[in-house]
Amino acid sequence: MHLVRSSLKFVPYKDRKTVAQSLRTVYSAPTEEAALAALEEFCTHWDGRYPMIGRSWKARWTEIAPFLGYPAEIKKVMYTTTQWSR
Repeated sequence: MHLVRSSLKFVPYKDRKTVAQSLRTVYSAPTEEAALAALEEFCTHWDGRYPMIGRSWKARWTEIAPFLGYPAEIKKVMYTTTQWSR
C-alpha cells in the first residue's frame, strides 16, 4: 500500500519497524470498525512524534475503507506488490 510507504518516509530508521507494525493493525483489521479503533490507538501512541501519519490516514479514510471489506487473502495480494511477480 502506497500510504504505508509514504507514512514511513519521514520516520527515522530506529522507529520504522515499530510504526509499520502499528499501521499493520489498521490495514489488516477484519472490519472497518476494528480498523478505526486501531487507527485511534495508533494516533494515541504515535501522534506525539509523528502527527502527520494519523492525519493523513484519517484524511484518506474514504479511500482506505473499501479495501477493508475484502477477505484477508485478497487484501494480502492487494498490498503485497511482490505477490504479482512470483
